Amino acid sequence: LFGKLLEFYEQDTEPRRKEYIEMFLFAFHAGGLRIVDVMTLEWKHIDWEHRELMKNYVKGNVYNRIPLTDAALSILKRWHEKTATKRFVFGLLSDSFDTSDAKELRKTILSKNKTLMTSLKEVGRKLELPFNLTMHVARHSFAVAALERKITLHMISRLMAHSSITTTEKVYAEFLQSTINEEVINRLSFDFLPTDR
Repeated sequence: LFGKLLEFYEQDTEPRRKEYIEMFLFAFHAGGLRIVDVMTLEWKHIDWEHRELMKNYVKGNVYNRIPLTDAALSILKRWHEKTATKRFVFGLLSDSFDTSDAKELRKTILSKNKTLMTSLKEVGRKLELPFNLTMHVARHSFAVAALERKITLHMISRLMAHSSITTTEKVYAEFLQSTINEEVINRLSFDFLPTDR
């Protein structure tokens, strides 16, 4: 997916669609950030010195503090050149937008999300993906990639701001079994055996 997406991005001539792809990639690189948190991400949430994102995530109003990878920081630096004087990183909301108004936030997010999703769906169609390309795919892809890299379920749950590790386990159970099998074979194969006489 990501190889094809980056190749498409490099050849794409539509600036707004390229921005949406960058938002998708940022969501992936920033711990599987939800679309609502991408849209409401403010520059004040970024600690450049400590390379962290610190924000109250909209769903559940949960404060999360996560480290940012080089890739996430690279995307932020690119956007900093465009929107540093604005309040919101990706410029999807006006500077005066009241994020505490839940009803208005939901309405605005649905409206903005529709445009973004239409664009990403078109990218997925052009790439001939067997599924719709959505912002949630970035979130899901992050979790699966993290599991494949042997990141603990506890850490994945924290990075994704799930309400509990049980939520993470339920959602990604199908991917967990292969990780468990591999870990048992590679890390829990002890030689505590009796010797032959």
